[in-house]
Amino acid sequence: MLGDASKVRPARVRVRPRAQMLRAPSNLREPEMITWEYLTTPLLIHNTAAILNNWGKQGWELVQVVTGPEGGLVAYLKRPTGGGAANAGLGAAETAAKQFEGQQ
Repeated sequence: MLGDASKVRPARVRVRPRAQMLRAPSNLREPEMITWEYLTTPLLIHNTAAILNNWGKQGWELVQVVTGPEGGLVAYLKRPTGGGAANAGLGAAETAAKQFEGQQ
């Protein structure tokens, strides 16, 4: 025989009310939704890396490169919305587009 059963104590189990079990801990917060701004810009075959690096320095992330309607390459970029110097790329995008149009 293994021993006297009267000396064995049952395990203690703490049961929380159902409402407490379904509630998220108070230290967890809903993550904020990121909003994005998008940019499309033409890519010149002979200068692709320099163009993409320039946009990358300004906080833009390359999403995709596709063939444009007239046969050239078009880059789609995104970055989180924000103020200050982070948005300086919008003016540069306009300048780059004008330069590209002038070279064709």
